[in-house]
Amino acid sequence: WELFTDYSVICNGAFLSLPMKLFQAMAPDPTTHDVSMLELVTLLILWCDGALDDRMTLLYWVYTGDRLAKPRPMNVDGVGEILHALYGVCFKLGITNVVPDREYQRALAIESLELADSNRDSLLTTDEFIPWAINSMRSQRLILPFM
Repeated sequence: WELFTDYSVICNGAFLSLPMKLFQAMAPDPTTHDVSMLELVTLLILWCDGALDDRMTLLYWVYTGDRLAKPRPMNVDGVGEILHALYGVCFKLGITNVVPDREYQRALAIESLELADSNRDSLLTTDEFIPWAINSMRSQRLILPFM
């Protein structure tokens, strides 16, 4: 954590185009000293400067684990991992008041996959994921019940 957060190059109170207060919210848990790297990467992608399409493409690649020209499709577990990180980040930043339990997150991942999966193959391609992710981000439908 100390190595990653060596803020020797801070520009206008920001590091990697994010305000310092966002990084401070992601500091290690004082009881476990753990840092969720997926939460941190999700934070960077969702709150950094950059084109929304590019950020959602990067989010997809992070959670499919594929950096090749043809990313592999995302299944319900990948959607669930994104939701879990999203809820953790939003809670730590004070955007939401609670983190929904894993059962709720799983049900929402299934519902979200069904909503985004235009060809009904139970897998999301980038072409299916990006519009769903952008729409979900703009509408805030995933976090509104917990604000």
